[in-house]
Formats: sequence, C-alpha cells, structure tokens
Amino acid sequence: MSVPAIMFLESVRPLNFIGSQAMIFLKPVLSRFFTREEYHKLAIILEKREVVDLLINEIEQKENAAGENPEM
Repeated sequence: MSVPAIMFLESVRPLNFIGSQAMIFLKPVLSRFFTREEYHKLAIILEKREVVDLLINEIEQKENAAGENPEM
C-alpha cells in the first residue's frame, strides 16, 4: 500500500497549501468530527510544503524496515 500512498502524495503536492486553507474555511463544519486542537494542528502542518516530502520519506522508511523484518 505504500506505492499508492506515495503516488497520491506526489499528485497532491501542489495542492497542499490550498487544502490547508480549505480546511480553515471548513473548520466550523468539520470541527464536529475532530477536536479543535487536532484540526488546527493538521491545518498548520499542511501549510508547509516540506511536509509532503517528510511523509513520503517516512512511508519509504517504514516500507524498508518492514522488508527487512518480515514479521511486521
């Protein structure tokens, strides 16, 4: 499942800032499903462009660790 996740993250990379702004706009509606603190933290994190690279690197590291240790 890491390949589809990485492909998705690469395809939405240009839209992460727009997505974070949309989250701020939709906060009154979506805050019913999440705590306000978690929702605000996620919106702030998504504003930063380097977060997508960090997520991709983390996914690749987890995949490599799982490949070395087949018990996971």
